[in-house]
Amino acid sequence: MADDERVTGPFDITGTHAFLFIDHVAENTTPEEVVRKLWDRPESQVLYASTFVGDFQAFAHLRVEEDGEDGIAALQDLIEEIVGIGARCQYGVETKIRPLGAKRKSPRLIVLTRIKLAAPRPDAPPEREDIVAARDRLIDRTELPEGFVGISLMSGEWDVLLQTTGDSVDQAYDFTKAIVAALPDVQRTSTAFASGRRTAMRSPREAIED
Repeated sequence: MADDERVTGPFDITGTHAFLFIDHVAENTTPEEVVRKLWDRPESQVLYASTFVGDFQAFAHLRVEEDGEDGIAALQDLIEEIVGIGARCQYGVETKIRPLGAKRKSPRLIVLTRIKLAAPRPDAPPEREDIVAARDRLIDRTELPEGFVGISLMSGEWDVLLQTTGDSVDQAYDFTKAIVAALPDVQRTSTAFASGRRTAMRSPREAIED
């Protein structure tokens, strides 16, 4: 399947991307207020933002137009401004970007799972699949796994961001568990939930709706 057949938005695979996991905010604000201020920024800079229930209070997907070192410098400038509105975050720069990355759109129940990978064992067979190959195999399937929405590789404390969905929390949990089980060298995970419908109602952008 050609890459451009699975691009869901004009900013999905261009520029430099980063994920913000907002674990707390400044004393003079709330997670919801920080999210509203993020939505006030240009769509090309903030592809998605919402409060969450789980291991982080809110999440945002950032993007800048520049690539390479210029892209990192632009992200640093953007993050400095976001810290100014009260966000206190962990960051992950998205790497090896392909279509079907995490958090490009917001269907139904949103489940974001951060995945930490263990270092490959020295005695692992040379033909063992690495995470890049596993990601590519997953998104290149003609029929995607049940509940799968997107997957991204990233730098930082966590190595992978998986987005899943389902008709209920229990169903989404089962879908997520099955997909994670198919990835190599998973050491630990961290999951949070949000309502796509609630996000669509509170966001000024119609583009995030199904």
